[in-house]
Amino acid sequence: DSLEYPEHFRNSEDIPIFAHAIANFRCTTLSSPLALIHKHDDSLRHCMAYTESVGLQLVNEVFSPNRMSIELQILKNSFMVQRLLSLSRAAHEVGSHINALTYYKKAFAIDWHVLLRWSYTKKFLKSKLLSLI
Repeated sequence: DSLEYPEHFRNSEDIPIFAHAIANFRCTTLSSPLALIHKHDDSLRHCMAYTESVGLQLVNEVFSPNRMSIELQILKNSFMVQRLLSLSRAAHEVGSHINALTYYKKAFAIDWHVLLRWSYTKKFLKSKLLSLI
């Protein structure tokens, strides 16, 4: 099974690859890590501009029909909600509170259960307060 690597993403490019592997091939877990990853401060994962440039395109890349079977497409909304919450958290962490609120509200519009995910809801409330100042 051949599939192109999503080189157009500056970060999160590994997520579609792992999702494709898990969805299409027999996989297992290991009890101990094979590698340790050092997350340095200047990593692209900390760059909000790159994170937002990938944005929700990541959802479409992961759930493109050539990566994900029709049976697994039912997971797309759940992944969309998680992606929106991740974008909300990232925006909150860099002080972009209006964007944090927008992403959180979009996640809530898809699934009200996000209210029960306290770590994200707490950041939403903080962003709401900080956006009023």
